[in-house]
Amino acid sequence: MNDEIQVEGEELPHLLLVDDDA
Repeated sequence: MNDEIQVEGEELPHLLLVDDDA
């Protein structure tokens, strides 16, 4: 479970940063 959360957690911040810039 930790492995899956780590992968998703890393992708979420990236998407959030892009949305903030938009």
